[in-house]
Amino acid sequence: MKELYSLCNGDNDTFIAGSFLGMKFLSLDKVYSEWNRQKELLSSLSAADLQNMNEQCTSLDPGRVKCHCLNNLWLPLADDAGGNYIGIDLDPDVKGISGQIINFGNDENEKIVIADSIHEFVAFIANVIESDECVLEEFEGEEVFVFDGYWHALDYLKARRTSGSEYS
Repeated sequence: MKELYSLCNGDNDTFIAGSFLGMKFLSLDKVYSEWNRQKELLSSLSAADLQNMNEQCTSLDPGRVKCHCLNNLWLPLADDAGGNYIGIDLDPDVKGISGQIINFGNDENEKIVIADSIHEFVAFIANVIESDECVLEEFEGEEVFVFDGYWHALDYLKARRTSGSEYS
């Protein structure tokens, strides 16, 4: 991760499409502010509210990623400007790997492991962008990525997983 951020400290705001499968790659300042916002939200919830929220979560990778709505040890790397993230999991479930890349956020009750590491994830992004599954289309005067007919990267990633496609 240090190597990635030494090359680029997040996306600029010039384009609507972000470099992480259309989601904005967050600067370190933005990672901290988003993580801190989630941490504050988590600490404001009662145990009963948190349990009710966690009960709404599922995983396409049982035992690898915890079925939680929020976790202080999930660090956002990219966001969709709607409270959903691709991030690093530093608190995996019993079969998971610390540092695995996962989805989480407001609309992300169904958890998936996207990649086992940031290196694997960056290689996956390159493969997808070079494939015929990724096209640029116009949306509100801007070019945005569309993946195999999906307008949102996380929907595309879940569809790949449920169809049995590997991420590599």
